[in-house]
Amino acid sequence: MRSYQRAFALATSMAAGAAAAGIAADAQAAAPNAGQAPIYSCPQTASAPAPSEAGLTAGLGADGGVALTGQAAAGMKAPLTYRFHFGDDATDVTRTVGQVQHAYSFNARFYPTVTVTDAIGTTVTSSACWLSVTSVKDSVHRYAGGDRYLTSSAVSQKLWADAAGDTATTSRRPAKAVVLASGQGFADALAGVPLAAYKQGPLLLTEPTGLTKATEDEIKRVLPAGATVYVLGGQAALSSHVDAQLRADGYQVTRYAGADRYGTAMRIATSGLDNPASAVVVTGNDFADALAAGPAATGDILTSQGKPAAIVLSNGGAITDPATRSFIEARVGSVPDPVYSHVLTLGGQATCAVQSIDAKPGTPPCFLAGLPRGIGGYDTIGGSKAFRGIVGEDRFQTAAYVATSGLTSHIEWSPDQTWSFHDDDGLFGLASGTTYADALTGGAALAVEHAPVLLTARTYFPAAVSSSIATATTRPAPSTFEADIFGGPVAIAPALESALDAKIRP
Repeated sequence: MRSYQRAFALATSMAAGAAAAGIAADAQAAAPNAGQAPIYSCPQTASAPAPSEAGLTAGLGADGGVALTGQAAAGMKAPLTYRFHFGDDATDVTRTVGQVQHAYSFNARFYPTVTVTDAIGTTVTSSACWLSVTSVKDSVHRYAGGDRYLTSSAVSQKLWADAAGDTATTSRRPAKAVVLASGQGFADALAGVPLAAYKQGPLLLTEPTGLTKATEDEIKRVLPAGATVYVLGGQAALSSHVDAQLRADGYQVTRYAGADRYGTAMRIATSGLDNPASAVVVTGNDFADALAAGPAATGDILTSQGKPAAIVLSNGGAITDPATRSFIEARVGSVPDPVYSHVLTLGGQATCAVQSIDAKPGTPPCFLAGLPRGIGGYDTIGGSKAFRGIVGEDRFQTAAYVATSGLTSHIEWSPDQTWSFHDDDGLFGLASGTTYADALTGGAALAVEHAPVLLTARTYFPAAVSSSIATATTRPAPSTFEADIFGGPVAIAPALESALDAKIRP
């Protein structure tokens, strides 16, 4: 889940008092001054002369946050700008003063950096260092409203800042756009999650005939006038009244619509995502596998040149849309190397559809019962192309396989070019596997946070879900466990929330 899958060890010695405070620093850290909040210095890279390096120190900030302080190199000319990178998934921050506070949301080893630019354009970057944060507590949160529209707004409020900027110190992100889908039908919304992550904004739901008040209010909260709202689907999904209301509120409107759900997914892929290198194929006849696909499509493994994978749709066990077929065929790999394919299938129907994509007339069909369960490589029936697929016994197991596959992961490079591979370290979402709305909007938030979504029954955890949760809650320290439940008690019973809470606070 959100725990690191791989971390390269550094020779370290925890500075006195840091572990108790929840922050540790490198062996070369400076000792804290008596009577003051401890400040830990990042060591300079041994190969770089001291005058060429910016400096970086880290100490305790307010409300459990970390205060990062950047120092310019010798001889730099004012005014200076400081660009801080925190080492997690948060957006970089630029300041005219050399200090910023950041609240890390999970326990891990982070590699913050600061880049300092002076008045004549000279730029230097801090040298390698790390911070080990251990103070973040395990938690279970439920994001829900009185209906699916209020729930989508609650999910948005968790992640996205006010348009004018948050007045309090938060880790919420500024939204640059909104993606809008129908709350009454899943067909055109299935491909929207990677689009929302790419355009950097929430995925919200509304009634087909117009903007619900809750949705309109949330758009106004996160998005300044003049920004763009991306509307998914044709007039049957969301009427022209939606566009008119958005324009009256001062927003630009871009609609991605095709002749059917397959065409809409392709419009999102080619126009919205700018024709990305990778594709995740799911059936367009149901929603469950597409819900699990969103966070996988935006993970670093399938992201190329900043573009997440597109979610494209099969018609059950076949690819019937010519444009979709061409899009997939251009991205499948060469036998016997599915690892190098840019196509991932989720679920038995999509896997059979792609496996049969170049089948010759008279070739025996693909049988769902004959597909191996788990995460594996597949050849097309014609034997000339290869791809990767994830197939579970049911929707719950398929989503659980995605959660443990590493596909949702973010790869974070340290300044010394070692790297950590994580799924935003212990965070995962839990949503209903029998209705689409809450998992869709929750999955869009998780896709930004590089975390997977598990699908569950309302009153019990299916076996695959229980196994995934057990894996998450028994990982090695330092790590955190955070579960975000999407939807109210009608979607997921309170007893399941209590069961999760008991696992992390026995």
